[in-house]
Amino acid sequence: MPRDIRFHNRPLLDGLIEIYLSSRLRAVLSFILILFISSVIPLSIIWLVQVVFLDISIIPISSKYLKVFFTIWSLAEVGFLIYQSYLYSIIQRCPTSIPQLTETEREKIISKSLSNMKDPRHTLSKWFLEHPSDQIDRQSLVGWLAFAFYSSKVDQLTAREHERLEQIIEQIENEYEITFPTMSFRTKSVNYMKHILDPVRIIFRPLVFYIVTDTLLNSILARSIFHWQNYEFVQIGSLSFWTYRNPNLNSHDEDDPIIFFHGIGAGLLMYQPFFARIHQQFSHRRRIILISMRCISMRYPSLNDIPNMPETVSSIKLIFEHYRMKKAIFIGHRFVFNIYC
Repeated sequence: MPRDIRFHNRPLLDGLIEIYLSSRLRAVLSFILILFISSVIPLSIIWLVQVVFLDISIIPISSKYLKVFFTIWSLAEVGFLIYQSYLYSIIQRCPTSIPQLTETEREKIISKSLSNMKDPRHTLSKWFLEHPSDQIDRQSLVGWLAFAFYSSKVDQLTAREHERLEQIIEQIENEYEITFPTMSFRTKSVNYMKHILDPVRIIFRPLVFYIVTDTLLNSILARSIFHWQNYEFVQIGSLSFWTYRNPNLNSHDEDDPIIFFHGIGAGLLMYQPFFARIHQQFSHRRRIILISMRCISMRYPSLNDIPNMPETVSSIKLIFEHYRMKKAIFIGHRFVFNIYC
């Protein structure tokens, strides 16, 4: 039975205390790691300030070689911070790539979405960050529908599009007996998830963080493990992945392939125990494809190789054509489903 994931709007300190009470040793180790990662950039700036501008030593180190090492490292960290800030400014200026849909295609999506809402109160509560459905006002719902079906803000909609959203709200109210009150000047709008419209929130991580995650864990250790397991590294379209197929497998006896999609995290290395079970149980009759969406993983910041939605879908189609697959079993973190092409 899948566990229902809840959203919690609470202070950071309360969350940290809850983690500490659940497992004190792991919490302390995690806090130490977070403290180290968070302190690298400030300490680098302090070190360069004392080396360049001050005669006193805020961070006293007597060894000449260590001073040279920390100076070079601090220069690299500050330079990397400036580079990340530059990328951040570009990201904020870039408009979101909105999917181009015909009116017929959009109406099909709206119809399927409404028909698949078995419990609309629960669905809306999830999208509105656990707010009860009876607390969702009409204006906030219009904003969410504009995001969900037009990838736009309310003030960017045409009069016809705005009228269509009002029709959808009336349909939901009539079919499911829900009333969405009109927001008064005293009430505030209810926040909802709108990931492609919200501004990008970035935590500037130090260079040493990416050296560990992208270089040591992903590029060296993970690659070594996959090569040892006879996996092949392939790039088709905008997607790069590791794949394995039993060389003794006859194409007539081959079952549907397994495709694993990974995004947020430190790369495919974190899933090695899971991959080992899949490989042991299914690799003799199925091709295994392990796709990592590096553009949202813990890798070195870059804007040159971030595929948009059409490019990603096109790459998946190319993978199916390249390996002559008609259908596959897709796995992604906590969902498994069959997809047919």
